[in-house]
Amino acid sequence: TFVNLFYNNEDIAQKLVSDGLAVSTQAAVQDVELNILLGQQFRGIVKSVNNLSDIIIALQCGLALSCSMHNLETAAETFEDVLKDLLEQTVIVYVDNIIDDRLEVTLYDNQGCKFVILNPDEGSYDTVDAICPLLVLRSTITGGVTHAEEGTVFIQPTEYADTVAMLLEQLFEHYENLAEENTIIPETDQVCAIHSEDGNWYRGKVLEFDDDKITVQYIDYGNRETIGFGQLRELDPKFREICTLSLQVTCDADGTALIDKDVTASIFYGDNGWEGSVTLLEITPSTTTTSDTGFGTASSNKDNVEVPPVTEVVPPQAEPKQTTGTEVFMSHVDSPNDFYLQLKESLGAIEELQCNLQEEV
Repeated sequence: TFVNLFYNNEDIAQKLVSDGLAVSTQAAVQDVELNILLGQQFRGIVKSVNNLSDIIIALQCGLALSCSMHNLETAAETFEDVLKDLLEQTVIVYVDNIIDDRLEVTLYDNQGCKFVILNPDEGSYDTVDAICPLLVLRSTITGGVTHAEEGTVFIQPTEYADTVAMLLEQLFEHYENLAEENTIIPETDQVCAIHSEDGNWYRGKVLEFDDDKITVQYIDYGNRETIGFGQLRELDPKFREICTLSLQVTCDADGTALIDKDVTASIFYGDNGWEGSVTLLEITPSTTTTSDTGFGTASSNKDNVEVPPVTEVVPPQAEPKQTTGTEVFMSHVDSPNDFYLQLKESLGAIEELQCNLQEEV
């Protein structure tokens, strides 16, 4: 049974969310296009486990998603304790299916190895990349184009700007002060720390190499560079926890004309990955200049402008919001979404029953 609880006219659910003691699944439905999450991989925190078909996973941005384990109906064995041990831990989530606003997911540890929660678990990946792709929450994104090729652009979404700057600073601080290590022999598709020609350190994927040089692609920007083996370092595990910070979008536009410009992209996931249309972001300048007093267009003849007197407006005191419903007593709590209530009007009868049972015992 789903209920709304109030104490002293305050919504308990909202109070728990505002105090950081719970997360709201309603916010996720409003802010995320759920269907676009199908096939995506991201990190999240396991916040609640009622059973294998009723799980709450919170994104790192604070939004919460209702989930269930994929392949649950065909599993001969289930290991719910393994899932409950993951409470308040960060896991990698892969979205296998979406049914009725609920994500069917497979869960992985920070290294990308699958947790054994169901057996059999056919069709799911045993491992995934520890560096998650950039998470797309909506079919429209806005950001800056960091690199482009014919028919392809790489976009850093605006909301990741602070993360990009933080990562650049942390990579520099970590590797610039690190004692020089022995040269590593890379593998194709391996993500390493790269000391670029511009003096900064970046995360780069090895595309190919020979005896003398390595060609890498910077995963957070999209551009490529040929480097020497001495510019390569093992990527510290903490830098694998940050998702890729650029999104590759296939489009019909001449992407090279959009480099270093802000754009808006309407995207979908197709045969070539993320596809869609990319257009320049239009910024409309303000056409009206207002005076400091905020009373309309500024005048050059300020001495002749009669400014109305400013009076303090005191808003009327709002009446306390009265709630209606049934008064109850909370007798036991397992979690914010799993608890037991007793009717207040029945407390006397419950106490009498308890006394009678005690006497009989």
